[in-house]
Amino acid sequence: MAGATTVLCRNRRLRNHEEFHQSVFFVVICCLSGCCWFSTVNTMAYGVNRKPCSSYEHCHSSPDGVHDLDCFWIWKSKMKCTWKSGRWSSRNAIYTFIHEQSRKLGPYRPNHQNTSNTFIDFVVYKADKLNACVIDASHIEMNCTMTTFSGIPQNLSRCHPRNNIDFKRYSRQLDITPSWEEAHVKDYVVRIREMGGKFWRMLQPVSKGVNSIAANLTSSKSYEIQVQCVTSDQCSQCPWSQIITVPPELTDNPTVNNLEVSPYEKGKRLIIIHWKLEGYHSADGYNVTVAKESREFQQVLFTSESSLRLLLSDSAYVISIVAFNQAGASPPVTTSVQTADDADFFGTLNITFNGNMSFVVAWDIDLSPTYHCFSVDWWLMGEKPSWKSFYLKKGRHKEITLKAPLQPYKKYFFLLNARPDKNTCNLKHVNNSEATYGRTQQYALEGTPVSAPANITSLNATSSSLVVQWSPIAEEDLRGFLLGYRIYYSENKQENQSIVVQVGHTEHSHVLSGLKQQTVYMLRMSVFTAAGEGVQSDPVYFKTKPPDLSADRLAGLITVVLLFLCVPVFSRLFKRVKVVFWPSIPNPGNSNAVQKIDGAHSLDILESMGHGRLAHVKESNMSSLHIIEHEASPQPSCRSPLMAEEMAGPGAAEEEGQAASGDIESPAATPPSARPAQPCPGDYTTMELFQQMTTQSVLDGASPVGKPGGACHTKPDHDYIQQAICLSIMWYHESSDKVEISIL
Repeated sequence: MAGATTVLCRNRRLRNHEEFHQSVFFVVICCLSGCCWFSTVNTMAYGVNRKPCSSYEHCHSSPDGVHDLDCFWIWKSKMKCTWKSGRWSSRNAIYTFIHEQSRKLGPYRPNHQNTSNTFIDFVVYKADKLNACVIDASHIEMNCTMTTFSGIPQNLSRCHPRNNIDFKRYSRQLDITPSWEEAHVKDYVVRIREMGGKFWRMLQPVSKGVNSIAANLTSSKSYEIQVQCVTSDQCSQCPWSQIITVPPELTDNPTVNNLEVSPYEKGKRLIIIHWKLEGYHSADGYNVTVAKESREFQQVLFTSESSLRLLLSDSAYVISIVAFNQAGASPPVTTSVQTADDADFFGTLNITFNGNMSFVVAWDIDLSPTYHCFSVDWWLMGEKPSWKSFYLKKGRHKEITLKAPLQPYKKYFFLLNARPDKNTCNLKHVNNSEATYGRTQQYALEGTPVSAPANITSLNATSSSLVVQWSPIAEEDLRGFLLGYRIYYSENKQENQSIVVQVGHTEHSHVLSGLKQQTVYMLRMSVFTAAGEGVQSDPVYFKTKPPDLSADRLAGLITVVLLFLCVPVFSRLFKRVKVVFWPSIPNPGNSNAVQKIDGAHSLDILESMGHGRLAHVKESNMSSLHIIEHEASPQPSCRSPLMAEEMAGPGAAEEEGQAASGDIESPAATPPSARPAQPCPGDYTTMELFQQMTTQSVLDGASPVGKPGGACHTKPDHDYIQQAICLSIMWYHESSDKVEISIL
């Protein structure tokens, strides 16, 4: 039993020993396979050519070929080499990169890599010297070109600044803030020059994390800057960064051209604002800050346009516009949009004060179906508003508790905004987020005014009236809502008999009438509110004027002058109207018949016509008929009224006067030549002429015209000449033997 156990243990040891040898053999086979694979890959990657850089001495160096080989390593990265191609290099050039290191532990072996890029990354020993070269043999007609590099890798650490260098221009200064990935960079330096300039200006080195400031710059010019770190043990190479262009400084703020505020719908206004950036500046965009004046909320809006449209409530807003570019931002321009008193609101807002620490805001329309969030603003004139937002599911009033007490005798303005979204009880955005329900103003406590109207003057004073004009008192002196003015006036030294006149609160002048002429009046004024009447002003004295007689005299003089000027005008006008409306009425005095009758041959004309008329006279008493002729002084003939007036002369007037006084003789004693001419009856005989004819016939003793036996008789069928001839036959009494026939 023991022997069998010993044999079994021996066999087991032999079996374990064989397994061990098999394992070792497998490991050796794997190592050999890995070595073969690495050798194959290395051969495929680097080629079978193991020549060092010295084997390519026949390739010359030229700026037209490959050149400027530079090798370095960056923090936490591999070794990197870069080069530049020349004009001899073809577009599909394949560069051969060779790097070799001489190790202290053994000989070095060159490594070859072929690439079409102008850079390459590889792994090196930082403590061993590195020799590298790049060969370009792509040009067929030219010999190959080569560029070389040599250095110790641990001394080739390079600290590059990042390309996104921050800078900002303001007040003729430039702040530069570069950044590095390498934590061991401690200091850096900046150089600056004008755009397109040749000479750089070096700035003082500063520590990392501190801005480098370039002062005394020209705001209107562009500049170029470069940044590099200060070399140290960890940064043996500090190359300059790429050239960064800094645009001109924005020194001018935008200018608001137009601000349009128009009603949009109930409780909302459409705000359209236009602006422009003056001068030569160009902006990349604009930052527009829209804030409620109550400081409840503000929002910055970006736009590349020079205009903006907003839909805001009736609250007061402040809008600030800033232009910006890569160099910085311009000074802001600020404008405000105030509340509107005549806006279209939803309804009426009521305020009830519960002491000076709270008030109740109430509205007359139920807004709960649409609006659930509200915000109330209240403010004093000239001060920033306070605000309080609240959520109300049902109801039409809300009590607001204050942190500070309300001031008495001060007018407060109240405004209620409604917000349809529950999530915007505290605003999330400013544009089209709320609508104004209503606005009102109220005093927490009213008082009597503490001042009186000022600048009381009189205008247009007359003998019985004058106009009183004044300036309203300041808002802070009212201490309540102004209800009106009271005017106290009386005659001087009679204050106890003052007359009181009450004027509306919108008036600033009043006419005092019914005053005495040339009298001094004393006047005082005061204002009153719901709390009572305020103090009275200092007395002001006015005097009415005496009666103004010069004005009446002047009016009379003007009237006389006007009448004097109008008489000739109306006279000429009357004559023209007469000619126009009575053009066919002739003047008998100017007719040929009358002219002939007035001549010396009157008897010849009447001779042929008188026989028939005197026939009955001859039959009766031919012995008593006498024809008297006065050739030397012809008897006056029958004339027209116009000719009679012209020929009468001044003597006729004297005779009329004598006849009126009774000194003139009777017609029998008066010679025929001295008798006045008898007027002629005719077609143009008026009633006045007829009366004159009748009177004259009676005076001459003749019978009236138209009676039987009368001296003058005409027929209606006679012509104009016959009607113009007048025969006056005067008869004496039957005892007289004389008959006189006169041709008038």
